[in-house]
Amino acid sequence: METNSQTPPPLLTPRDLGRLFLFTVLAILVAQMLTLLLPMPYALALQELCIVVPAILYVVKRKLPLVLTFRLGLPTPAIFFYSLLVTLGVVVLADELDRLINHFFPMPEELAKGLEQLMRADSAQEMLLIIGGAVIVAAVAEEMLFRGMILTALEQFKDAASAIVLSAIFFALIHFNPWGAVQIALLGFALGYLAWRSQSIWPGVILHALNNLLAFLWLNLPKESWNWYCGEIHVHTYWLIAAVLLVWFGVDRFNRACDAREIDEGSVISG
Repeated sequence: METNSQTPPPLLTPRDLGRLFLFTVLAILVAQMLTLLLPMPYALALQELCIVVPAILYVVKRKLPLVLTFRLGLPTPAIFFYSLLVTLGVVVLADELDRLINHFFPMPEELAKGLEQLMRADSAQEMLLIIGGAVIVAAVAEEMLFRGMILTALEQFKDAASAIVLSAIFFALIHFNPWGAVQIALLGFALGYLAWRSQSIWPGVILHALNNLLAFLWLNLPKESWNWYCGEIHVHTYWLIAAVLLVWFGVDRFNRACDAREIDEGSVISG
């Protein structure tokens, strides 16, 4: 069978994906060694930036289109709005899932304390630096890599569902946290779905950032200030019900907005 000369070469071959994953792991390890020389808030930002550096270098070397490769295009206002509704619901449900898993399979105490220390702020300056690194930089960098480049590449030789699942597995593995692997992978699946349907990483960036922000606030605000939201272990039932309804309604409207955009784009092309 003759090869169609009009078919563009794949963005990443399976071997390229393996190499990218390896170089990303190496970049993170190098960043972790460099963080020994930096104050922790700066170290967090450096580590998150290193996650996406190998991917950016690959794109530059291959002279690939930056916006398309990383899905940097902006969604329509309707897509963005309904993705926000989905985000609010998913963040609450993801938090409850994390609480459930940690209740039955708790992380070793020393490791948990070490991770908590990374997100604790002792001053307003540290608070801003941690939010900048662990919330904003982390969300943009990780979404560019996993829901931008990796998901885009996987879609070239996998169906959408398989591509989303595989990118979510990569996402969980790169966090090196077996106690959080399930919830991280499920969050990655939700992020992948938003990126695939909207063809943009920005709805996922908002979800990712709000999820990290909730973790930061939980560690830095007095526990009694959370009584309106949760009990000692679980999120209050009425918030969970509200979250399910938000996800159900938001996903339906989000998909309709994505369909409407595709129809509009098709009309422009045919016109």
